[in-house]
Amino acid sequence: MPKPPPDPEPQVDRRKLPRDRPWLKKPRPTRRTGSRVPGAKPGARLSDFPTLSVRVPRLTADRLTALAAVRAEPLGVMLAVAVTDYLAAQDATTTARVASVARRVQRNRIAAKKGRPT
Repeated sequence: MPKPPPDPEPQVDRRKLPRDRPWLKKPRPTRRTGSRVPGAKPGARLSDFPTLSVRVPRLTADRLTALAAVRAEPLGVMLAVAVTDYLAAQDATTTARVASVARRVQRNRIAAKKGRPT
């Protein structure tokens, strides 16, 4: 007597089966893109800030890098703190002149973005 045909395998949704790869079993943490830095615009990405290239003596660059590493803060933040502290140590006349020039530069930058002549 001939054998009956075997029962067909039940259809299984493979997506619901546990994976045999242990590195995929742990949920992966989600990361936001871009570094968050404290500054004039809270929550702004680092890429939102303008780039600044400056040539300084090697010793100055090394000290700035070391200071940023010791304080565990980005170089840009350390540079902003240094400029702010320097201006705080100046007299009121110098501080007022720097603030005036900074406002003029900012006004010109905004006008240039809108396409208006300055």
